[in-house]
Amino acid sequence: MMFVLMTGCQVRCDWDEGNARRNADQFLSDRSLSAEKRSCSGTDSDGDGYSSCTAVLANGQRWPLECSTWEGGGCRERSLVNVIGQQPTE
Repeated sequence: MMFVLMTGCQVRCDWDEGNARRNADQFLSDRSLSAEKRSCSGTDSDGDGYSSCTAVLANGQRWPLECSTWEGGGCRERSLVNVIGQQPTE
């Protein structure tokens, strides 16, 4: 039983990561940007349908994104709220 659960997670995690990477590539392409490197986690850790990604642009700038784990779901920029989980204080 444990083997089945672990295998299922691995397949799902790889699928999530692949969709998130493709969505990140499309997000950057739509802005006429390309990434030298980009990586996405294979896990939607908070259940909101997005995976954390980071793109390293040609100029070396790191761009934190959250990309959908669903095909064609797009991305959004991570904000301080997303990164640390709290509203900024004024």
